[in-house]
Amino acid sequence: MRVEEMSKMMIREMIRITERGYQKLKVVEMEGMVQVMRKGLQIMVQAEKKEKMEMLGGDMQMMIALLRGQIMVMLESEV
Repeated sequence: MRVEEMSKMMIREMIRITERGYQKLKVVEMEGMVQVMRKGLQIMVQAEKKEKMEMLGGDMQMMIALLRGQIMVMLESEV
């Protein structure tokens, strides 16, 4: 998977999560998620320079899974 594809996937995921959960999340939590996404993009850029994309693909999938899990926990705790 190329960096462009992964960044688009991350952005799509962020938008989907935001649309579903924004009303239930505190602004601080949203800012925290944005920080995580920003860090992920920095990691992708660094990895692209080092051409370690195979390794990165797994890292990004893990990060997205962690993000999903974190948001599910936040949404459940709000209910």
